[in-house]
Amino acid sequence: MAVDLGMDQVKVYEFDHETGKIKLHDILRCELESGPKHMIFTSDGRYAYLTHENKCCVTKYAYDAETAHFTKLQTISTLPEKYDNYNSAITLKLTPDDRYLFVTNSGNNSVAIYEINEEDQMMKTLCILPVSGEYPRDLAIMPGDQMFVSVNQEGNSMTSFKVNYDKGYIMMSGAPLKMPSPTSIQLKQIFE
Repeated sequence: MAVDLGMDQVKVYEFDHETGKIKLHDILRCELESGPKHMIFTSDGRYAYLTHENKCCVTKYAYDAETAHFTKLQTISTLPEKYDNYNSAITLKLTPDDRYLFVTNSGNNSVAIYEINEEDQMMKTLCILPVSGEYPRDLAIMPGDQMFVSVNQEGNSMTSFKVNYDKGYIMMSGAPLKMPSPTSIQLKQIFE
C-alpha cells in the first residue's frame, strides 16, 4: 500500500510472485484535500487507521485481507473542539494490545489519545493534551504502555509522559531533552 497525500488516496498493490512485480489492485479514495499521511494496521490485520494531515482527523477501516477491501467505520477529529489555527495530524501509533491509539498534532502541539471499544471497535477520545514541545513529528509508546515519548522537531526536544488511561490525562515525566530537529523515534528491545 502507498499513501498518496497529494492525490488524497491510498493505492493498494498486489505482488505477482512469478514476475516479482507489483501491480495496482485498488484505490482507496479519501475526501478531497484531506491529505492522507500515515496508515497502520492492528496486530491481527483486521483494522487500519489513517491520519489525514490537512483535515486533522483519523479514519478507521475494517480490512478484508482476502479481497484487499477497506470498509470505512469511523472518522474522528484529532483536535480540541475550539481549536481553529494551523495544524497537521502527523503520526499515529497503537499500543501492542490495540486498545489505545495515539496521534500527534503538529501546530496544536498535542497528542490525541483514543480508546478503542473492544465490542464495536469505535474510537472514543480519551484526551487531547499538549506535549510541551513544538511540532511533534513522531512518538513512541514505551514498553508497558504506561508512558510515551514525543519528538518535537521545531522545539528541538524530546518530551516524555506518563499516561493515566482511567482518568484520561497525561503527566510530564522529567525535563525535556534537547536535540536538533528530531523527526522520528524508534525503540528497540536489546535484552529479554
